[in-house]
Amino acid sequence: MILVGAKQDLAAEKREVTEEQARKFASNYPEIVDVVETSAKNSVNIETVFITLSRALKNKYEKKAQPRSPTFPNTIDNQPKPSLFASLCSVNRCCN
Repeated sequence: MILVGAKQDLAAEKREVTEEQARKFASNYPEIVDVVETSAKNSVNIETVFITLSRALKNKYEKKAQPRSPTFPNTIDNQPKPSLFASLCSVNRCCN
């Protein structure tokens, strides 16, 4: 998770929470990977939030990923297979 502070463009005296308070709060939660102040009005750090979160998720799931055994054989059998129709005809002898 990322703790996102909005309205970064406001003057310091109009803020509800300081950056220091936000970082202190976030330090109590190990799942919060970063604290980012944003301003949609001025397009500040909007992209940074998504990039940071994407990287954190990628790293988290790469660590959890286990190598899997292949579900398909490593070789290809080039031998022709009889068609289902031909197989049914030979069993039922309906086409002879």
